[in-house]
Amino acid sequence: MRKLLATLMVLAALAACNPPAMKAYAYPKWGFAASFWAPPQAVDTPAGPGKPHTLLLESKQAGRDFVVSVMEGVRPGVSIDQIGPAMTRQAAKAMGGEVGPQTYESTAEGVLGRGYLITRAGKPFAVVRAFLANDRFYQIGAQSTLGTDDPAVKSFLDAFRITAAPPPSAADATTNGA
Repeated sequence: MRKLLATLMVLAALAACNPPAMKAYAYPKWGFAASFWAPPQAVDTPAGPGKPHTLLLESKQAGRDFVVSVMEGVRPGVSIDQIGPAMTRQAAKAMGGEVGPQTYESTAEGVLGRGYLITRAGKPFAVVRAFLANDRFYQIGAQSTLGTDDPAVKSFLDAFRITAAPPPSAADATTNGA
């Protein structure tokens, strides 16, 4: 009887660890789609003097923090190798970390980007991917209490999609989430 009870407790604990299914959220006016476990909190910051229009999405659940940040109005001629490391250093500093190794990444649609490991006290802390498309800079980040090798981190990062959206216009500067 004890063995059966112990087995049931282990199975119940394992079932509780299974995260919910990811749901896709499309943001056509921002030119992307991303998948989250729960609806993300959105912060849409209008452009201001010396500041671009930005969108920040964040969803925290089950010990994971998933973030998508988008900045409009990237200067023509800027490359991912110019903007990616600089913006990732800013993100790492805000997390109390440092930028570790860089990798080459690609979305399923073939948009090339860069990946960065954020370290804190010399240990992996978060993973960030950066892409440049549609005159926008996209930064996708994930952090997990289970570490940067958590399969949920990879699933979130791999689910990010650049969509075929026209460049933004001043008349159409609203967040459009599903």
